[in-house]
Amino acid sequence: TLDAVMAIAAPFVGAIVLSLMLEPVVRMVQNRLTRGNRAFSLAIVFLLLLGVVGGALAYAGPALVKQGQRLIRFFTPVTYTVERSVGKGDRFVMVADGIADNSFTIKNLVNGAEYNFVVYAVNADGERSASPIAASVPRSDADMAAPTPPKEGESSTNDSPLENVSIPAQSPQSLTAIPGDGATRLSWQPPAEGQSGFDTMRGHVDKWLSEHKTLGPITLPRNLDAVTEQYADQASQVLKLSASRLTTYIASSLGNIVTAILIPIIAVFILADIDRLRARMYLFLPERSRRFAQTTILEIGEVFGNYLRGLLIICSMYGGACMAYLFVVSIWFPGLRGYALLLGVLAGILYSVPYIGAIATVALTAVAALTSGAGIGGALFAAGGVLFLNQFFDYVVMPKVVGELSGINPLLAMFALFLGGHLLGLWGMLLAVPVAASIQGVLFRLYPQLSAPTPISLMMHERKHGEPDKTEPGAANTDAAKKR
Repeated sequence: TLDAVMAIAAPFVGAIVLSLMLEPVVRMVQNRLTRGNRAFSLAIVFLLLLGVVGGALAYAGPALVKQGQRLIRFFTPVTYTVERSVGKGDRFVMVADGIADNSFTIKNLVNGAEYNFVVYAVNADGERSASPIAASVPRSDADMAAPTPPKEGESSTNDSPLENVSIPAQSPQSLTAIPGDGATRLSWQPPAEGQSGFDTMRGHVDKWLSEHKTLGPITLPRNLDAVTEQYADQASQVLKLSASRLTTYIASSLGNIVTAILIPIIAVFILADIDRLRARMYLFLPERSRRFAQTTILEIGEVFGNYLRGLLIICSMYGGACMAYLFVVSIWFPGLRGYALLLGVLAGILYSVPYIGAIATVALTAVAALTSGAGIGGALFAAGGVLFLNQFFDYVVMPKVVGELSGINPLLAMFALFLGGHLLGLWGMLLAVPVAASIQGVLFRLYPQLSAPTPISLMMHERKHGEPDKTEPGAANTDAAKKR
């Protein structure tokens, strides 16, 4: 399937990208420090890379985790811990904790064995409240389909494992255990008590609207529901569900961790034999075309490498600018200081994703301001500044820096970004600059006159009628004469 192909290709694509970024660095170390020893050069570069990444994680990791957990509480006021036991009388052991979603699948179970499950709701203070116990017997012919509630007068069984019991308001509600083949899917409703950050934010907005009937000549609505009466609840649920699932995915995806480990390992092998791999590729081409293909592919690879390095520089600059701005804003809104590091890192990472990254960064900044007690005004001030920085980097810094590193004019880089976004959306903007620079390189190789200096005669202002030509004889052909 396509998902399987993408999963297999992901570490190799990531390794190729990393190789393109590190190849010039490795070659520089090889030529200047190790006297041509490729293996020693690779070891130096990767040890430095691991040292920088490890040091950054060790220094900033705990603060990032703490700030991230605090921000997640805005979306999910509680997290969940799942425990299970085998048979009756056996003690419960923890299966998973820190779950933000309202469902979880337990795998690697034995078919035919009876399991009991309980889910604990854990609030911000660490207090736990248990759900009712739900039983499940996995079997090979089960498919974890949605259960059918028992009919009136019937008891709940494993064929219809639905539990509906009167339980405390601070505990998970309506725990359901659905058996499958060697697995069981648990689902539950969140506790009846406790409001999420979305509900708290809506309360602040409604209070502000009730105190401000007008804003200049504009009549304000009486509350937030009057503005988004049809879609507010749906949008709130979608955002909370998306945020919780994203958090769960990032926290529990072992596959992503394995991919992250494999990428630098594969990149080492690619960089160790990159010259030999390139030479082997040219054997598939006719001999008369190999020289042209070799120089063209080398230029395209250099363009993509420069673009990726430029993008990394821009993302780092933008993340640092957002972090510095939020530290300045925290002078007036001290609560934001606790989120400045996290938001700066997220801003730098998300900047590489056009459109979506900007929206996500601005939204997270507003959420952080609200959760830190900055209020509506503080949220608008913080989010507005981050949005301004994003636009400044998009239209001023990005075309200049990436354009210079990719070898194309900043105006052409900006045009490529607009054209790529219009034609192919997100992927078009991501690939616009390197593709444009690659096309430019191919055109320069096919038509060398395009890369020659512009003739002076073509750069002169238009002469007025009757004005003598002040150009010295042969000046228009200066560039051509120099080339000859």
